[in-house]
Amino acid sequence: MTWGEIQILSLQKMFLNNQAISVDDLETLKTDKKYAIYLNAMPATANEGIRIILSRGVSYAVDAVIDETNYDKELSNEKFNVINLEDTFTDYDSIKSVMVNFEDFNDYVIKLNKYLLLPKNIDGSIIVSYKTEPRQLTTSTGSNYKINLPIRLLSILPLYIASELYKDDDISLATIYRNQFEAELAGLKPQRDDIHFTSVNGWL
Repeated sequence: MTWGEIQILSLQKMFLNNQAISVDDLETLKTDKKYAIYLNAMPATANEGIRIILSRGVSYAVDAVIDETNYDKELSNEKFNVINLEDTFTDYDSIKSVMVNFEDFNDYVIKLNKYLLLPKNIDGSIIVSYKTEPRQLTTSTGSNYKINLPIRLLSILPLYIASELYKDDDISLATIYRNQFEAELAGLKPQRDDIHFTSVNGWL
């Protein structure tokens, strides 16, 4: 789900549109007084909603294939290949696990929660699983930007956005949306990690 789609769904919940609107209309709507105040406030509100979702114990992990192109040549040495996880993954939060040839691999070292050290003698495919922290949305974030969270989490975000931004217009409707958001959030299963497969080098 893209940031533009989330914005449109949020606007639709606030009944701002008398006619159909699409992601392509967002740039024009930002110059419309009726929409601009809501659209300008949406990034900060969305960031807040995402933090709430993730703070409730909903763990989300990404599996990514890495290779020698991801090694930091300046930090790597004769014993270890070093990967700067924060540079490699823009949404990196913390390491979860490493697999080599689809088997658990524990002979790695993590430094400062961002440098992954892998022995030079590894032979085979390497998959790193890490927990995500989506980047902060801003008013300049493009409509096509895809938030790296599963659809089941993103689908409830417009409820939170509408509940916060519509308080001054219709407190009753805003309350209904917030209650619905909380109910949907409570229905998520925090004890199980969601796994999403991605490619660092764009081969998927």
